[in-house]
Order: sequence, then structure tokens, then C-alpha cells
Amino acid sequence: MSKYLQLFAFFFAIFVGILLFISPINSLHNFSQIEQGEVSQDTLQARNIIDEEVQQLYITAGDYAGWDDTYAFMQDGNPKFISSSLGESFYSKLRLNIFCLVANDGKMVFATAHDYQQNVHSVVPPSLSAHFKSWNLLLKNVSRKEGFRGLLSLPEGLLMVVARPILTSEDKGPPRGMLIIGRFLDPSVMSHISTLLNYRIEALNYVSNSNNPDFMDHLPHFTNHDMVLIRPGQNNCITGYAQLSDIYGKVAGLVRLEKPRTIYHEAQQTTWIMILLYVLMCFAVVSIFLPLRNKLTIVNRNEQEIKDQLHSFIELAVDGFFSISSSGSILKVNSRVCQMTGYSREELQGMRFGELFEMHETMEPPFEKLLLDNGTQGVEQILVCKDGEHNFVELTSKNLPDGTIQCFMHDVSAYKAMEQKLIEYHNKVNSMAIEVSLAEERERNRIASELHDQVGPNLLLGKLKIDQLQARFPGTDSEEDFEEIKEFINKSIQDIRSLTFQLRPPILANAGLEAALRWLGQEFEQQHGIRVRVRHDDAPLALEYGISVTLFQSVRELLLNVVKHASARNICITLDVNPGTLVVIVEDDGIGFSLPHDHAVHSNSFGFFNIQQKIKYHGGHMHIDSVPGRGTRVFITMPFTPDISA
Repeated sequence: MSKYLQLFAFFFAIFVGILLFISPINSLHNFSQIEQGEVSQDTLQARNIIDEEVQQLYITAGDYAGWDDTYAFMQDGNPKFISSSLGESFYSKLRLNIFCLVANDGKMVFATAHDYQQNVHSVVPPSLSAHFKSWNLLLKNVSRKEGFRGLLSLPEGLLMVVARPILTSEDKGPPRGMLIIGRFLDPSVMSHISTLLNYRIEALNYVSNSNNPDFMDHLPHFTNHDMVLIRPGQNNCITGYAQLSDIYGKVAGLVRLEKPRTIYHEAQQTTWIMILLYVLMCFAVVSIFLPLRNKLTIVNRNEQEIKDQLHSFIELAVDGFFSISSSGSILKVNSRVCQMTGYSREELQGMRFGELFEMHETMEPPFEKLLLDNGTQGVEQILVCKDGEHNFVELTSKNLPDGTIQCFMHDVSAYKAMEQKLIEYHNKVNSMAIEVSLAEERERNRIASELHDQVGPNLLLGKLKIDQLQARFPGTDSEEDFEEIKEFINKSIQDIRSLTFQLRPPILANAGLEAALRWLGQEFEQQHGIRVRVRHDDAPLALEYGISVTLFQSVRELLLNVVKHASARNICITLDVNPGTLVVIVEDDGIGFSLPHDHAVHSNSFGFFNIQQKIKYHGGHMHIDSVPGRGTRVFITMPFTPDISA
């Protein structure tokens, strides 16, 4: 025995050793993945903030490009406009480094550069003037209302530059040129962005770093605009890089985010703690889950910035997003909806929301009405795609104060397929369990038959032989031994009869289901004081033994439920024989109970569920009708084919 214990201890030690080796590696890998995911999200967020800065600068340019004073200045060149409207506080207040007014023919009407931190004017950098020359064609063909916006990589730094056509305050033309303003992504701007994200953010200029091998080595790794490059940094930091594009669609530079490797170091500490716990608890495996902190960034922006952020979030969401009017028409969707449905944005806008889903009679009320009448809902629906494909989706909606509805759509087709497989597997397991139960019943029947037909007669024959021997030698010293042997044989015969009765009730095997149920009712009356009546219309009732056993056991289980839970005084068992079917009804006058909405028998009601599975195996079904205070009726319907051999 000690040898086996030693082998067990040896293999257990090997197992724990392998676990101690693999678990820390796997744990560190998982934490590294989490850390990289957070860095990727924060880096893209930093780039989004830069895009929002450009958008805000674009809005500011629109305020001054669509101004009657500017419009008049482009015609009369009155210098009073420069002195009164573009004073020293103008550049500092708007944090502008570049302000230019360009006529329709490309001539520079007014241009100045300004250091708003030092409050010092200078000339426009030559590198930017070179771009102005290449913009002549662009200035002539630019959209009347749009202009352009983006980044420029200059030797002086990365410049956020925007242009708007100069119109009147009523947004009328013709345009009298373009207003161009710019702001460098200098340390003060990047410090502001770093404060918003609580991490160190840098904007690396392409022109300034074109001779930097490390910088140029990063660029080939960017395969798309949304990619984030993760690199281990110095001072126990991890660094994320995202690509910045200029107004020409070329590389303007990189945004660089440095984040302390807090999670990774916590993972290392946790690994040592896990190893220590394994040793102290005699190599028992303890799973340690470290809570991950969710960091929320609160940024004060104006209403337009919030809308732009929300739009970006919805556009990048993995779920489909709808904005629906109070009448049920689709107002706006994100790109994910187009991917899931196959429709374009133009086709979806104005379409009735309910037209995308398969409507059927079981939906009461219709989903569209349910969506409009209630608040937040999580409802599964069948999505009908443009190509006719049907997918299961889950819809979550929210009514907004302005009467519109926001709805997220999540594809759950894979989960539905998995759920169906689990149901099929569950049904298969239940069927196998019932087959095992029936096999056990057949085996008990066989054993009972052998005990009754073979072992019992042999014991009786042995008892007769003992009686003959006792008669041949009367009055001997063995008289007491003969009596003791006979007592042992009688006890064995009685035990065999009791065991045979338990394995196969003789009354069920010999007299049939009706007689067995009447006997069962009498037993319950004697033991529990509940009156049990059995009603039958005397129609022939010759059943297969397996079906009789299943019905007998099911009725006995139902009677036990009545005794335990119903507080009933009377029970009625009805056998109703119809062409092709047998209906067994068990009815009580107890307290009853509330049924589920679908009247289905669920697996958490184990007694009912077990009975239903056995009945279902034989091709029958069970139905429960119960009302609190009015008793319970259970209907068992079984296909009935008379057993000729019975």
C-alpha cells in the first residue's frame, strides 16, 4: 500500500511542478495581452482627441470665414479690420499660430504667424508658404461649404491646419477666397492631451524624424490607419504608436503614448504569490483572479465635441446601432448595421424598422410596438438580410426624451447554434438515462423471475427433504438441529418473496395496471389517510409490461407529490381508453400552485420533469392544469396498442 502512496505522491508532485511552471507563464501572457489592449485603446483615443482638436479648429474657422466683416475686407482691404478685429488678444484667445486670408486667384491678402504663448508675431514659415502655392488649384475647386482640414508635417512641427470659404454671415456667396488658420501640436497642446488621458502623449513629426532610424523603423509596420503598434519602452513603460495622416493622405507623423506597466508588474507579484500558496497548501491549486480596474476618463467638451465622440464610438462599435423615430422609421445607422444586413445607409434610412425582421404569429404584441411602448428591452429577433439570409440577433433599445429610440443589435447566431447543440445533447443524455432505467427494470424483472421460479422452489424442496429426514429419525438428539435448519429455510423463503415483491410487484405483473393502481390507492389511504379512487370504464387494458411499469411509477410519484405538497383529502385516478391512446388523469382537491406562462415542465421541478421524460420516451406526453386554491390535474397521454401476449 505504501508503494502505491509513494507513486501517487510522485506523480502528484510532477503534476504540481508542471502546473507551477505553466501557470505563471500563462498568467503573465494573459496580463500582457490585457495591457496591450488597454494601450491600444488609449493610443487610438489620443489620436481621436487630436482629430477633435482639428474639428474644433475647423468650427472656429467657420465662425470667422462666415462673417460679414471678413467678407467685406476681402473686397475693400480696409486695414481697420486687421487692427480692430484681429488684435493681440485674438490669437492668444483662439491659440492660433497661423492666420491667412487668400483670394480666389491664390493671392495672399493677409498672412501672419503668431506665438500665442510669447505673444510675438512673425512671418509665415517658408515651408508652409510652399504648400500655399500647391493649393492654388485646390482653392479654386474647393467645395463652397466644406473647405479642408487635417495635419501638415513641417520642419517647424506638426501643424493642424483648416480652411473655410469666405462667405457672408448668412452663408451666402459667391466666395471671396479662403480663410486658413493653424495651430502647432506643440508641447503645450500635447500636455493638455496628456492631462486628459493621464498618460504621457507625444506627437512625432515625420519631417523632423525622417533621419531617425527608430522612427523610420516603425512606419513599415502600419498596414492600416486603425492599427496600433505596441513596443516595450524604457523605465518600465509600454509604448503605443498610432499613425497620423496629413491632408494629402500621406504619413504626417506618429502619436506616441507611454504607459507604466502597472498591470504587468502586478501580474509578476501575483505569480510569486500563487507559487507561495501552492507550497503552503501542500501543492493544492488555487486560482487567483486579479480585479482589473476600469479607468473612466471625464473630459469637459462642448456639445459638438460630445456628438463627434459618440459618433466615433458608434461607428467603431462591434454591434449594430440604429436611431429610430417615434413613428418607427430608421433615422441613422452605423457601418456595422450595413455589414449585418447587406443594405447601404441610403437604403436603410427611411425604411421601417420592423421590415428588417421576420414577423410571425407568436409575437404578441409585434416587436415594433413593443419597442416603441417600453423602455430598455433585450429581445431576440430573426434578422432578414438583403440576400434573404436569416440570422438571430438580440436587440436592446432605449427611449430618449426627444422621442427618438436608440437600439443596439448584437448577432447571437453562433450562440443559438451552440444552444441548439446543447439541447440535442441534453435530449440524448435524457434518452440514454431512461433507457438505462428501463434496462434496470428489465434486469430486476429477470432477477425476480429467477428468484421466484428457481431459487424459491429449490428452497421449498430442501425444506421437504429436511421434513422427510426428521420423520425418519424421530426423537433423536438431532431434533433441535432439524428445527433450526427449517427455521433458516423458512426465513430464506420469506426473504426471497419480499425481495421478489420489491423487484417486481406481483400484482402489476399478474393482474395488470388497473389492479396495481387500486392496490396502490389502498396503500396510500392506510398510510396517509387520503381517500384514493380509481375509475375505469372496463375497456380492455392489456399493456406492454414496460409501459405498465412506467405508468405505475409515474402515478406513484404523483401521489407522493400530493402527500408532500398539496394538503389534499381526495385523489381520483381515471383510466380513459380511447382508440389508439390511453389517458391517465390524477386529480386532487389540494391547494394547487401557479404554473409558468407557457405551462411547460422545467428541469428545476425534478419530479415532474423526470416523469415527463419517461412518458416522452414511450411516445406520450404530460400536461399539468393547476390553479392556486382549486387543486391540480395531471394528464398523461400514452399511445395505446393492446399487448396480445399480455
